[in-house]
Order: sequence, then structure tokens, then C-alpha cells
Amino acid sequence: MSKSTRSVEFAAAWKKLLSSERLRPTRVKQRSEFDARTEFENDFDRVIFSSSFRRLRNKAQVFSLDSHDFVRTRLTHSIEVSTIGRSLGEGAAAGLLRLYPNLGLTPRDVGTIVATACLLHDIGNPPFGHSGEKAIGRWFLANIDNGFKLKLSDKKERGDLENFEGNAQGFRIATRLQWTGQDFGMNLTVAALSSLLKYPCASDEVVPDGPKPLSKFGYFKADSSHLPNGGC
Repeated sequence: MSKSTRSVEFAAAWKKLLSSERLRPTRVKQRSEFDARTEFENDFDRVIFSSSFRRLRNKAQVFSLDSHDFVRTRLTHSIEVSTIGRSLGEGAAAGLLRLYPNLGLTPRDVGTIVATACLLHDIGNPPFGHSGEKAIGRWFLANIDNGFKLKLSDKKERGDLENFEGNAQGFRIATRLQWTGQDFGMNLTVAALSSLLKYPCASDEVVPDGPKPLSKFGYFKADSSHLPNGGC
């Protein structure tokens, strides 16, 4: 494959992943002439004003034993990460847009996409972080066939629960659980959802000791139909 052919394919992939399209048409009609937000900035605001994001205030961020009582919550942590992500995104956009100038994006767009993904990065984490994930997984491991007898025979569905993953739960919240009166949750752009899927594989595709993209999974089987562009 020639260098020019690869460049065209990479540009097409970036354009697909960084699309401003949504999983369903927006219900907002006749937006105010004073609303100057881009679709990506609208994503950012949807997350900020969601109840799922506000609930992060009740989850403590992991911290060392400090002499003061100023402890970050997941909420303040996510906001701080988002501001850093915006700066990094805008900085990285210069190189991306120089390589692929026809993406129809600005550095401001890329920075906002990254900032939104940063706001969402902890939204599906249970209390106590990774320890909470393991506790949920152990409960399902003990009760799928015994106790509550959930009787799940599907390998993928069992794997989703026995190896519960906060990142997959975050994708589920963004696409389904944050109820707005219709399906598709917050109904974010394809770009925001693509950025949120930092582990682009299912639970049965995980390679624990493999490369980072395959060391954890990013979506549950039940949510695979909500993947941007039909999959990763």
C-alpha cells in the first residue's frame, strides 16, 4: 500500500470518528440566533448539566493521607482533567489538521471533543474505583448460577457482569441510562462517543497481558448497537 493511499484511508477514518453527527436527530428546533455553540460544545454542556455527572460529587477521588481536609471528589477531578484535556487537544490538533486539512475541524473543535471525553472518563466508575469493580464482578460470579440464579448462558453477557468494567458502564450511561425522554441517553456526537471508547473491544476480546487497548473492555454486549458508526 502506497503512502498516499494510507494517507487517504487515515483521513477517512479520522473524519468518520470525529463526526458531528448524532445517533438520532436532535429534538432542538429553531435554536436561538444567539446560541453560537458548535455541536461539540453542545456535547460538553449536555454532560455538565446531566444528573449522572453531578452525582460524581458523591464519589471520593483516591488520595493519599494529607494534612488538610481539601479532598477532591470525582466531580472536581473530572473538571480539572477536562481543562487539561482541552489544552492538550487544541495543541495536538495543529499536527492533525496539518496532516488532514479537509476534516472540517478547528483546534477549538478538537479541544472540546477531548474536554468532553475527559468529563466522561470517570462517570461509570462505581464507588471505591477498581476495588468497586472487582466487588461487583465477584458478586455476579457467585450469583449468576447460585443464589439469585440469574441463569445467563450467553458468554458475552456473563463476561460483562463477572468482569464488570467502569469504562463500559460510562459508555452505557452516555448512550442509554442518562434518560432524556428518548433512547440514546445524552445523544452525544459520534466524535464524543468515539473518544469515550478508549478500550475499543468487548469483554470476550480482552487480553489481560496484551496491549493497553485490549487490556480492558469498553462496552457491554447490550450496548453494542449504540457504537458510533456501528462499531470500532
